[in-house]
Amino acid sequence: MSSAAGSGASPVRPPAGWGWWDVASVGVPLVTALATWGVTLTGGWPGPERGLASAAVMLVAPVAWLTFGRRVVAEEADGRFWTPRSLAYQGVLVVVLGVATGLAPNAAILQCLAYPTVWFFAAGVRGAVVGSAVVASSMAVGHAAGQEWAPDAVGGAVVIALLSFGLSMGLGLWITRIAAYGEERARLLDELTAAQDRLAHVNRDAGMLEERERIARDIHDTIAQSLTGIVLLAQRAGTELRAGGEDARAAARAAATVAAIEENARDALAEARGLVAAVSPASLDDGGVVAAVRRFAARFERETGIPVAVTDDVRDPVARDTEVVLLRCVQEALANVRKHAGATRTTVHLGSAHGAASVRVEDDGCGFDVDAPHDGFGLEGMRRRLAVDGGRLDVTSGPGTRLTATVPTR
Repeated sequence: MSSAAGSGASPVRPPAGWGWWDVASVGVPLVTALATWGVTLTGGWPGPERGLASAAVMLVAPVAWLTFGRRVVAEEADGRFWTPRSLAYQGVLVVVLGVATGLAPNAAILQCLAYPTVWFFAAGVRGAVVGSAVVASSMAVGHAAGQEWAPDAVGGAVVIALLSFGLSMGLGLWITRIAAYGEERARLLDELTAAQDRLAHVNRDAGMLEERERIARDIHDTIAQSLTGIVLLAQRAGTELRAGGEDARAAARAAATVAAIEENARDALAEARGLVAAVSPASLDDGGVVAAVRRFAARFERETGIPVAVTDDVRDPVARDTEVVLLRCVQEALANVRKHAGATRTTVHLGSAHGAASVRVEDDGCGFDVDAPHDGFGLEGMRRRLAVDGGRLDVTSGPGTRLTATVPTR
């Protein structure tokens, strides 16, 4: 209510489809005029002549509406309030009400058109109150003047005017409050819809970023490591071939290295196909995570010459998604051993119990400063991968390094 008054908006806006305004603005004065004339023709007070004059005056209202008043609705729809055309039409209604009531009291029924008009086309609640007061005053003056200002007539006119004004205020403020509530709800709904659209864009962008990070982690943990192994094996095969010459044992070692290169290339190809198909690693399809880790450890041992002992204590079943996380952690940990540790032996232990699955990778290498900043994607990528599933990564290093990844199985 206060917002409507403060902003200059009409307290109650007429609907966009305004055909019923034609019916009300033409029909009410016309029916009232016919009824008033009919009552006076049957002998009702104040007589046929005044009744006919009152009816004639009331017919001015529909003529004013049809000639210029109906354009007020279009102006109202454009947000223009109290334009000259609007004030002129409301002024005609007020004058017609007062004059017609002065000629025949029955004409006071025109209040049912005058009050809604000033409320609908006012520039705010204050304007509607002022317009209602003017309507009530016009009706009271006309009623009292029609009875030659008799004291009883003046008192009755004042009482009737106050009652009609009070009823108009009550209904007008009530309807205004409902309209303001509806507009506020519509505004909030628009804001909510806009917020949902923005949130959908944010979620879509976040999903795309998360998917890129997931693909980057998978490529780093699988294909990149396989290609690194292929490069190292190719270098070793070249060295063996150059050093061996015609030595049959050197040729056999080179052939074994070439076979390892082929195996790594096949594994990289399988992982690439798995990423393209958005499925779990193909290595998990044969025996689960324990068997996959054993196969990877055996290949790592062949490539690097570093012994890897794999143990397991898997008591609770582990979901495939969790198996993928554990396998990726083992692959990344052994890749770090290959590149940085300088270790002579490594152990891998897999376990699951009490609602959590874990993998522990230990080596006897040179170790590193856990608290120092590190370049690369390895440990940070592992932490992010584990965090997605509510897991954590613990690293201790001294000489030797222990890496433990834990993931809830629920």
